[in-house]
Formats: sequence, C-alpha cells, structure tokens
Amino acid sequence: MKNVIGFLAILCLPLLATAQSTDSTIDGLDAHLPITGYFGGLTSTFQLDDERELSGFFGVELADNFDVIANFNRLEYPSKAFGTSLTLRNRGIGLSYRPLESMVIHPIVTTTFNRSSVKIDSKDLGPTNKFYTIQPQAGLEINATRFLKIDLTAGYNVYLDLNDELASDNMPDFFGQISFKFGGFFN
Repeated sequence: MKNVIGFLAILCLPLLATAQSTDSTIDGLDAHLPITGYFGGLTSTFQLDDERELSGFFGVELADNFDVIANFNRLEYPSKAFGTSLTLRNRGIGLSYRPLESMVIHPIVTTTFNRSSVKIDSKDLGPTNKFYTIQPQAGLEINATRFLKIDLTAGYNVYLDLNDELASDNMPDFFGQISFKFGGFFN
C-alpha cells in the first residue's frame, strides 16, 4: 500500500507544477510558487566503517536554486554493543540551496531533518529506539542532462534524543554520498 501511495505521489508532481504555473490573484499579481522542476531518485551513501546504504527521495525545485526533498532510507550495520546487526531507518524532509545553478558544475548545500528508528535483527526496540537525526552536507552538483543531475556530497549525522544504550554503539557519523536526480527541470 505504501508503494502505491508513493507511486501516485510521484505521478502527481507534474500536475502540481502545471497547476502552480496558472495561479493568479484578484489584483492581477501572480501568486504561484516558482516551481522550476520536480524529481525523484536514488542515493548511495558510504560510511567510514564500510557500511553502505541505498535510499530514495523525491522533491520539487523552487526558483532554480532551492529544493524541498522528502527522503527515506535504511542502513544496516554491525553493532559492537549488541553483537549483531542494527537497522537504522530515516524518513524526513530536506532543504537544499544551489548557488551558481546556471553553471554545469556548482556547489550544493543540504540539510535534512529525519525521524529515525533502530531495529535489532528486525525486532523493534520499542519507544526507546525513536530519535531525530540532522544531516548537514555540502558538495557539488553536476547538471548532466536536461533530466539528470548528479550530486556528490559529504556530511555528518547529528543525533538528537538518542538513548544511552544506542549512543554507546558508535552510530555512524561522517558519510559521503552520491545522488542521481531524475526528473523535469524547466530552467
């Protein structure tokens, strides 16, 4: 069911972009949000301890320089404290800024705010496993084609409201990331 809802959301993005381009107000001034693109894609993340993650996202490009992104990811990594593997899940909202967007290769700065949870061997730890993660990142974006952008970024995981048992487990901190954005970019 979740996959169907996600699929329908991605299909509706072009309709939202078209609908926004026709809004106006009584006084004749445009009231639309300057949506200049929509996209979805995959991200591959590399942690320092050789953990890897594959995640997905979709978003909207605003005024050529800003992105609003919804992301979801899952990372499995070996736990030193529990002696088994842990599964870290993040679901959140990200905001990106890209100065010099008109250049083929340009800088990108992103901050993602996630609601996170951890499971041990697919078993939920209960309410003690819920916490928040903030992921600031910076890097380069490449405008590969009219429908593909590639992001190469490095970042850091900041954990908030993490219980002591999980904090002692050396949760992953620094990471590198490559993202492939597929979609329509109208600039």
